[in-house]
Amino acid sequence: MEYKQVQYKPGKVTQIIFNRPEYLNAQSYQMLAEADQAFTAAASDQNCGAIVLSGAGRAFSAGHDLGTEEEIQYCREHGLTVPTDGDLPKKVADMHEWFVKKTLDWRNCPKPTVAMVHGYCIYAGWMLAAATDVIFAAEDALFLPGMVEYFSNFCRRGCSVSSRHGRILLHPLGHGAAQGQRNPPGASVHYGG
Repeated sequence: MEYKQVQYKPGKVTQIIFNRPEYLNAQSYQMLAEADQAFTAAASDQNCGAIVLSGAGRAFSAGHDLGTEEEIQYCREHGLTVPTDGDLPKKVADMHEWFVKKTLDWRNCPKPTVAMVHGYCIYAGWMLAAATDVIFAAEDALFLPGMVEYFSNFCRRGCSVSSRHGRILLHPLGHGAAQGQRNPPGASVHYGG
């Protein structure tokens, strides 16, 4: 597959980089399709030991693409609803497929996954970051999760983030993280001030 909105760098530590810096990596359907292909390729690559998800430019992801020209064109070419469509049942079906099902697939990836968050991580950006096993947040990371926490089951996934007073809280993952084994209660590590 040719990647345009994602950079795919295979290796022992495979990198999947959102590559729409001009839109602060707002998630278009094309970017999600390419990310899905990249996750699938990395998961089946015997040389890949872990996957790191990040964003090019000054943000991890500022959320959903709410209607750029290229997003509207891609949606029309691929039979997806555009943000202004009034066909609510079709829109809900598309959203479920791309924003829930695909993200759950990535959450259940058989390889350990890490999100390297910097800059904005807003709504849909948080949805993707929270689907990884571990989140590392740069000092400039700004989180704005949605009102519904799709994938933020920290006891199961082993990750919690707090940015108060420059402090980041992460629950560490053990060897069995990719197999969904839980961490012991209270296991956490504090980083920062």
